[in-house]
Amino acid sequence: MSPPRNIALALLTALALAPAGLAAGMEQQYWTGHNTTELEPFYAEGAFKVTLGAWCFEGIGFVRAVLYDEAGTEVGRVQIIGEGVTDAVFETPPGQYRFDVIVSHWHIYTWEVLVEPLDAGEAAPQGPATAAPAGAAAGSAPSVGEQGDVVEIHMVSDGEDVYFDPIGVWVEPGTTIRFVLMSGVHDTQAYHPSNSTTLMRIPEGAEPWNSGIMGGILNRETTFEVTLTVEGVYDYFCLPHEVHGMVGRIIVGDPNAWPARPLDELPHPAAREALPSVEEIMANRVVRR
Repeated sequence: MSPPRNIALALLTALALAPAGLAAGMEQQYWTGHNTTELEPFYAEGAFKVTLGAWCFEGIGFVRAVLYDEAGTEVGRVQIIGEGVTDAVFETPPGQYRFDVIVSHWHIYTWEVLVEPLDAGEAAPQGPATAAPAGAAAGSAPSVGEQGDVVEIHMVSDGEDVYFDPIGVWVEPGTTIRFVLMSGVHDTQAYHPSNSTTLMRIPEGAEPWNSGIMGGILNRETTFEVTLTVEGVYDYFCLPHEVHGMVGRIIVGDPNAWPARPLDELPHPAAREALPSVEEIMANRVVRR
């Protein structure tokens, strides 16, 4: 039986007047970017956790995520100085909110913002949060791990020093390279136009790889694997730290099958200085920083 017309109208009116998102409840939100940005509004109610991650391409500055309500009043903020991940918990009445992400002048960052609703009583509200500069000491890098056809390359932050270890290695075709996150937050990308570069520094026909940020907010993975079958010279980089010389070179089989590209293609002097030569890798098989 259909409800009386006046009841049906009342229900429709109540739904129309309800705050946006109220029927569905608060949902998880995620954004990533590089520059100062005003993010799109989202619906929030009750307690929610805000996680901010930031990784600097050049220099050491800050990234600040400031939360505003519909009236433009600041509700709270989360900040990172240097690099790292931090979070804070806020509690708000139902409504539309937005973040302004502010990046310090003259610095280039990759940042992530994650908003997660919390169950009642799951966490108490906190005030503004600030992360100290990141960079745990990594100690001496262990030897390259080899298990059959697997070779490990470590991704390391040691104070202000960031690097792949080993930085150069020769392998047989069909070898799996396992990148292992030892400390800090990094990624590994082949120099290929499908990635965050216009350069092509891997053999033609080889599959490019891109791990995405490892150790960040969403990607908690600490290993990434790629199997290399096409012979030649492969160069790769860490996007947040390429400017600091975090690059690497892998030679698969015969280096003359696809020779190394000129170093002057690389945009950053530190990267040009860091890459070992083909001759050094072929003579030693493994080259460390």
